[in-house]
Amino acid sequence: MSKTRIYEWYKRFQDGRENVEDDERPGRPSTSTTDENVKKVKEMVMNDR
Repeated sequence: MSKTRIYEWYKRFQDGRENVEDDERPGRPSTSTTDENVKKVKEMVMNDR
């Protein structure tokens, strides 16, 4: 981790931050569509009938 990042995190904690989890971002969440993911979801749907 660079010194710049360390200073940024130090300031965040000085300002009251209590965890290192990512902040929520506006917009849709990122997704990943792969053939493997599609296959797994299809199997889950078919098995849940």
